[in-house]
Amino acid sequence: MSVSVVIPTFRRPDGVLRALLSVFAQTRLPEEIVVVDNDPAASARQTIADLQASAPCPLRYVHEARPGVSNARNAGFAAASGRFIAFLDDDE
Repeated sequence: MSVSVVIPTFRRPDGVLRALLSVFAQTRLPEEIVVVDNDPAASARQTIADLQASAPCPLRYVHEARPGVSNARNAGFAAASGRFIAFLDDDE
């Protein structure tokens, strides 16, 4: 059963980092994590790049510059390859 976790983020580098670390700590890792940066300035790009080499599962970055969480979630859904998709907000 393949699962993709999609995490939309908007100008919350600490929040997306906490969300990622919580997924990394799970006993069953997803097949991939897709972080969708909804900031037109791509503020999460470097945070994700810094984590990709040490991530315990594939960590992908998608930039969705069009504002709105629905655009970010749709971009994550389109980029995800898992049979099942779990959404995790970066402020949960």
